Amino acid sequence: MNAVAPNIVGVIASSNTLSRTSTAVRGVLDGAVASGATVQMVELATTTVADAIDAIDGADGVVLGCAVYRARHTATLASLLESVERCQYGETRAPLMSTAAAIVMGGASENHSLASQSLERALNSFFAVRLVSPPLYPAQSDYIDATTLTEHAATLAQRAGGPLAELAAAVRSSRHLARLEPQI
Repeated sequence: MNAVAPNIVGVIASSNTLSRTSTAVRGVLDGAVASGATVQMVELATTTVADAIDAIDGADGVVLGCAVYRARHTATLASLLESVERCQYGETRAPLMSTAAAIVMGGASENHSLASQSLERALNSFFAVRLVSPPLYPAQSDYIDATTLTEHAATLAQRAGGPLAELAAAVRSSRHLARLEPQI
């Protein structure tokens, strides 16, 4: 790890605070802390999109968390991503470009566990994000209650945080990884 700890921001794209999504994202952030990262959480239910983008812009890594509705990520997350500049067509910044990221999506059942694929493609190609794979998909059965993951799910969430912290540090310190730009 670099001498300077990577800064990881968890973004919760939910209309509710203290949601299952925020619980799972907190688990990933706990794993990042255990690997030496500093972390903060931004809940779009209580934060403006502009403030969330500013937090992302200052981060080495990001955890994007949302529920799955109709086999897709939430409109809240889509709205955030529509507002993120890419340093293209006269834009002045690119908060997600060459940023390490992990995805946390959850739903009522395991049936929508592949819903993250369209989000992964957009983050990888459109924003040039470096993704930790696989995405974390806790289903309803992975929670004891809205604020507590089962032991197995908590372990999986924490295991995603370590690689995210390491990838964020690697991208930040690399001459080449940090220069990759969106191809679309």
